[in-house]
Amino acid sequence: MLNVVEMYYLTEGEVKYCTPMPITRHAEMVVTVDNPVYCISSANPTTHQSVIVTIEALDFI
Repeated sequence: MLNVVEMYYLTEGEVKYCTPMPITRHAEMVVTVDNPVYCISSANPTTHQSVIVTIEALDFI
């Protein structure tokens, strides 16, 4: 289970840590549509059943 956020900077060729997510995640998926990045938690961390627990959006602008 993680709340870590890392961002890869193409111009610098390195990964930097960002502000952690407020909710710890397990089996998450990350997708982007236009600018926002959506983090979708797809499993219950206790039972590992496929249940969507939370969805968060991060807007970089």
